[in-house]
Amino acid sequence: MPTVNGSMTPRELSENDDIATSLLVDPYLGFITHKMNSRHRPLKGRQREEMGELVRGFIKDQDYERRLNKILEGDWARSFFLTKTRAQQQQTKMHLVHYLRVYDKDAGFTIQSCNRYSMEDGGGMICASKKW
Repeated sequence: MPTVNGSMTPRELSENDDIATSLLVDPYLGFITHKMNSRHRPLKGRQREEMGELVRGFIKDQDYERRLNKILEGDWARSFFLTKTRAQQQQTKMHLVHYLRVYDKDAGFTIQSCNRYSMEDGGGMICASKKW
């Protein structure tokens, strides 16, 4: 797993959150969650399906290295990493690992879609999966 020394700026954190939710949460839940960058472009078509399959595969095999490598093979990565320093690239990779941990069998919670509020097109919820 990549390690990162130092911290992210608020802008870097927002950008990494937008990338991670676009890659690992939205395809799994089936809708686009809120993004900090109003110009963020979500994944389309086949890319979105592949990321959803990747998350479901991770839930089954729990193979962080394999799944992170598959994520980083995506078209998004080539253009995204062009303007990033090595440290920023490592921060993004680590952030993606943190988001994969949401789907870890030992996380103690799950993320699920939720239609509780009629004013929303899609919503998500965090549910405990073990007694805390």
